[in-house]
Amino acid sequence: MDYPIKIPQDYSNRERLEEAVKSIVSFVHTDAVYVSISRHDDNLHAVITIIVSENNIQDLEDYQRSKIIDVYPECTFKFFTADWTKHAFKKGMPFFIEHCSLDNLVYAVPDVKVFYPSYLNTKPYLKRVKHRFEEMAWATDACIKNYKDLNRSDKTLEAAYCLH
Repeated sequence: MDYPIKIPQDYSNRERLEEAVKSIVSFVHTDAVYVSISRHDDNLHAVITIIVSENNIQDLEDYQRSKIIDVYPECTFKFFTADWTKHAFKKGMPFFIEHCSLDNLVYAVPDVKVFYPSYLNTKPYLKRVKHRFEEMAWATDACIKNYKDLNRSDKTLEAAYCLH
């Protein structure tokens, strides 16, 4: 199996990550494999997203309980079916946008439809975040107002519950 794996040169466990991807491809019937490297507190961490083929024999839960996860504890493995991936890209789920881009694609079966965001339209996400923030700001204001009213009337237990 010769295919290029795009892993940053400064990743300390580069060979081990390549070994993990190759063992997954030989063990699991996959359509595509994405590898994304994230930095947390100057440590590199790999997220390996596996798109499982439709002609798969095993259940996704079997893969999540498999020994490969125990062998490579420095990596996070995510298993998804092709149908779920298609749905997730249509809905614009943030995990897939961040971890399943064309730059992160390291393996794909020939002649399979691979989903990846070709461009990112942030307008619907910003609208959703703004709406959520407005709801949370309103709820927070209501809680603080209730707390002040309860505290003034010496109902400290109710005021504590209100803040909690």
